[in-house]
Amino acid sequence: MRIINLIVAAIVLLSLSGCSIYKINIRQGNIIEQKHVSQIRKGMTKAQVQYLLGKPLVNDTFGDNKWHYVNTFKSGQTGEQTRTQLFITFDNDKVINMSGDFELPEGFNG
Repeated sequence: MRIINLIVAAIVLLSLSGCSIYKINIRQGNIIEQKHVSQIRKGMTKAQVQYLLGKPLVNDTFGDNKWHYVNTFKSGQTGEQTRTQLFITFDNDKVINMSGDFELPEGFNG
């Protein structure tokens, strides 16, 4: 009788442990950190930028002079979604401008 009670209790506990729902965080796109953006300087080549940030998620459809780095993050716990973007413009394969959701490096516009 006692063994049957233990078996029933174990079955109930195991079945209840599967009831919790865990949703994972979803990250898509380029993962960019401020420490990498802070290293970009005007005049850097495309290869140097790609070394720091990786390949851009989107290239300009009319040419290869503007790179778009986009990242979306959706929290599995709250469902809140955030999006960060960085745009880098090149002229003759050299950085001439940068904008987006990150702080520009000190002296970038100087």
